[in-house]
Amino acid sequence: MIVPDAKIVAVALLTRRDLEAFGGCLERVFSVEENDEFDALLDRLDRVPAVPVVERGETLDTSAR
Repeated sequence: MIVPDAKIVAVALLTRRDLEAFGGCLERVFSVEENDEFDALLDRLDRVPAVPVVERGETLDTSAR
């Protein structure tokens, strides 16, 4: 069941092997064709600064950024 107002909580780039490890439990999967544009996207994603992991129950305050 897809809820119309559901928020996206995760986006992942997985290999076929990663996908097989999930055993078909993912609701939606979109294939990505590798090309120069995809390589450029990966390069830009590699340059995005990491965000600290928040422990369960804590809130990440990003107002100081």
